[in-house]
Amino acid sequence: RFRTVILKETLAPLVIRHTIPLCMGQYERLFSTTRIPKKDMDVLRHYDVSLSQHFVVMRKGNFYKMNIYNHKGQILSAKILEAEFQWILDDAEKRDPSLQEIRLPALTAWDR
Repeated sequence: RFRTVILKETLAPLVIRHTIPLCMGQYERLFSTTRIPKKDMDVLRHYDVSLSQHFVVMRKGNFYKMNIYNHKGQILSAKILEAEFQWILDDAEKRDPSLQEIRLPALTAWDR
């Protein structure tokens, strides 16, 4: 629901001291945005919201793609998402640490 309200631009603005509305422009980048690590400074990349059909979960260095919509284009229920997360937790426990997990600090360890 929150994502829909943001995309339709019907979210009421936050107000300071009940008088000064804050700009809500930053909310459009709340979804469909990712941080790409770079040597000197990370870069944010924003994608068209119509392309966002999944998110990525990393568990113990293993990456899992989780769809958020069913075959009818409806958002998955909390119960289904919980089952998917549980499957990820269980699956990751069966695996040895991946090369990605071992090298993960390289993404953020540069002196900035």
